[in-house]
Amino acid sequence: MAHSLGLTERVRFLGVRRDIPELMSSADAYVMSSAWEGLPMVLLEAAACELPVVSTDAGGNSEIVLDGVSGYIVPPRDPQALAAAMLKMMSLPEEERRAMGRAGRAHIEANYSLDHVVDQWEKLYRDLLLKKGISV
Repeated sequence: MAHSLGLTERVRFLGVRRDIPELMSSADAYVMSSAWEGLPMVLLEAAACELPVVSTDAGGNSEIVLDGVSGYIVPPRDPQALAAAMLKMMSLPEEERRAMGRAGRAHIEANYSLDHVVDQWEKLYRDLLLKKGISV
């Protein structure tokens, strides 16, 4: 399809890679156009690489991408809104994009680090045990 659309100068299919952090770190931003999602690891990875993100408001995407802070959130299945947000992102001065990327990484570190997730699970189990009358 890339060939038939004349996009081979701009689209590359890289196959299986083992250097994803390096590839992500060389990008200016990350775009996710999903119509549905759970809590996508790739957005956590993009944020960890300090990439500002343009994403659809599908599944848990808006929990990861803070609209106007670490990127932009648009409605799913709205290609015009997605394109407009992508253009808006790329029209920002580089330092503003970098600041969005740093804000995204800080949000991930504060809310999705291993320590934070373990603390949340421990709290859940403690709460459930207390509801059953078992003190911990």
